[in-house]
Amino acid sequence: MSVFSTLATNLAMDIQAERSRLLNRQKKDRSDLEKTVKTKKGAFKTAAQEQLSNLIEEQERELIAFDKQHGGAVAPATAAPKVAEEPSSPKKKKKSSKDLKDSLTNTMPIKMVNSHLMNFL
Repeated sequence: MSVFSTLATNLAMDIQAERSRLLNRQKKDRSDLEKTVKTKKGAFKTAAQEQLSNLIEEQERELIAFDKQHGGAVAPATAAPKVAEEPSSPKKKKKSSKDLKDSLTNTMPIKMVNSHLMNFL
């Protein structure tokens, strides 16, 4: 292997390591702020959510600037993860008998499914 290819490989690895550190720092900052949003209530929660959305936008700009500065050659697997919005509180949905039957038929024989359905209804 030539000296130039070794240098290019080391440089690419350094850039990936630096990008990884950037992503990890951003993830930690986002996580800390998401915890804050969960603990706040009312107007404080709204302000924290706005602060979180501003942080996410800033981090996206920072990552784009990093990629442009370093040639923009980033593998798709290492691209920035998409950030999900604040999940609303999950509400338990009442299972219909059809849903129950579908879930049971995949794991139980038909006779057992029918007996479980009779207990459910």
